[in-house]
Amino acid sequence: MLKYIDEDVSDDYKKLLQVGEQYHKDAEFFKVIIEDFNENTSNLQESIESITNAINEVAVTINEGTDGVGSIANKTSNMVEELTNIKSTIKHNLESAKKLVDTVSGFKL
Repeated sequence: MLKYIDEDVSDDYKKLLQVGEQYHKDAEFFKVIIEDFNENTSNLQESIESITNAINEVAVTINEGTDGVGSIANKTSNMVEELTNIKSTIKHNLESAKKLVDTVSGFKL
């Protein structure tokens, strides 16, 4: 029985210890991999947040630009309307001036 314990059980116990040590090494290896993965995930999350903030800032800038273009369009439309009114007034004044010249030319001194 001692021979069986010395030869078989002792060898099996040594193999069990080796398997346990390898299991421990593998667990440490996976721990390092998971820690690296966690760090990379955190960095990726920060990058995504930065990109999201940049996109939001671009959207705000585009909205402000759109508002500015709309304001310019309204002011341009108002200018066109005013210039049309001025043109009409000038035409009316020219017609009145022509009538005045015709009326005055009828008088002889």
